[in-house]
Amino acid sequence: MSETQGKKKGKEGGERMYITPKQVETLFGLSKKWLANMRWQKRGIPYRKVGGKILYKKKDVEEFIERHVILVIED
Repeated sequence: MSETQGKKKGKEGGERMYITPKQVETLFGLSKKWLANMRWQKRGIPYRKVGGKILYKKKDVEEFIERHVILVIED
């Protein structure tokens, strides 16, 4: 396990702090193609590029999803 993908100690109780686009797709259902398109457009979820590898902060992905809530009207 690389240092960048290592487990974060502290508040998050050992969860991975950074995840790959493949892990984002698996955990959150956002396709790697959509993520790549958003990176190309300089939109979407903030990411890091380390040695050619794309990494997302898990917290950033969760916050992005929370910001895109659609309210519905109940009958």
